[in-house]
Amino acid sequence: MARNEIWISFVFFLTTGCYIFLHSKLTSQVIKEIRVQNMSDTMKRKFADDNLAHNPKLTMKQNEMLQQILTRAKNKTKYILEWHGRKHVMDYKNLPPEICGKCIITQNRSMIYHPDTGAVIFFYNHFNSSDNPIIRRTDQLHVWYTAESPASIYTMRNMYLKKENRYRFNITQTYRRDSGIYHPYGSLNQILKDKMDRKEHENISKLLVNKTDIAVAVVSNCDSTPGAAVRKELIEKMIEFGLEVDTFGKCFDNIKTEKHHDFESSLQKYKFYLAFENAYHCRDYITEKFFINGLRAGILPIVWGAKKDDYEAVAPTDSFIFVEDFSSIKSFVEYIKFLDSNDNEYLKYFKWIERGVLSLPMHGRQTRLCQLCRQIHGINVEDIYDPSYNATNPERPVFTEKIARREVRDLRTWLYETENKECFQHRKTSIKRMLNFTDF
Repeated sequence: MARNEIWISFVFFLTTGCYIFLHSKLTSQVIKEIRVQNMSDTMKRKFADDNLAHNPKLTMKQNEMLQQILTRAKNKTKYILEWHGRKHVMDYKNLPPEICGKCIITQNRSMIYHPDTGAVIFFYNHFNSSDNPIIRRTDQLHVWYTAESPASIYTMRNMYLKKENRYRFNITQTYRRDSGIYHPYGSLNQILKDKMDRKEHENISKLLVNKTDIAVAVVSNCDSTPGAAVRKELIEKMIEFGLEVDTFGKCFDNIKTEKHHDFESSLQKYKFYLAFENAYHCRDYITEKFFINGLRAGILPIVWGAKKDDYEAVAPTDSFIFVEDFSSIKSFVEYIKFLDSNDNEYLKYFKWIERGVLSLPMHGRQTRLCQLCRQIHGINVEDIYDPSYNATNPERPVFTEKIARREVRDLRTWLYETENKECFQHRKTSIKRMLNFTDF
């Protein structure tokens, strides 16, 4: 009898111990998940834009150092001089100093002599060797800026960049992710912040309420580049195969363009936006058609122009439809019609809104003038986002006491020779063959 009691006690102890252990593990996991969820929600509300000082790619110690440097930098004024005074291109003067450091943007050329002027921006199509600064200081970054693709700069404007190479710029500022200053056409972090402020992430099905039409395209560059000519033909072929598309812009004899004050709001009744670029497979050339007219306006962008990897590098993979994924225009049109008649499938392309900013590919990266302001305050953190960044042997530390030395050794080589060869196709027939559509 005693032996049985001992055995029963042992079984009870073992069972109780297992229960306590499993309950503890499960409770711990639940608490952990709740904490992660709560932290994520807090991060979404607090940090869902470009004004995020904390960087997820840095160590805790590096982030602490970043905060210390920014604390000093926000009280130390630096100047960025736009040499050609293109105010409409750089139309933001109030950079958040707690994120970027304190910088004032000026077009006053006399400021080039000011000891705290750390950068001078030159616009690609206004650069003239007879109009350059008389003196050039080693403690300033001279920046070459463009928002145009090589297809446009080389093919349309015949710019060989010889005088630019002789000038030996310190840094580039373009839409390419490997630019010294990354200047994309839109900020997905900011777009998502705005959507979350409007509570769109709480019920994405509300996006369907005002969707009365299927697709829209706005095109005003008809044939200045081979890519532009193919773009127009693609849209016309899709319409021929039965896709309902409202067409606007000079190419379709419709006066509405992206410059109209109510343009973006007028798009919201559509389910799909044809975000087709005027250049084919030019690296990272993704314009406002994708960021603004598509994602920000709450429309599913159908993309053509850059390579798929380029889109996936800046946006969630389920936030767009890539035309070249299809073997024929006919199959593409059939898929769009399928999504139009199946709300649940269509809404899957907006799930990225629910996941929050922490899931965005470029989360934490400062861009444009904020990045430049950081650099002249000795903050080189954004170097780590460059696709060619070598973590084991970086060109410069992430933090420097002064402006880190930079040099564009050969601008022509960087812009043209590292570009995809498809970007420079001179004939639209060559691009059409590359698309491999069986019916185009």
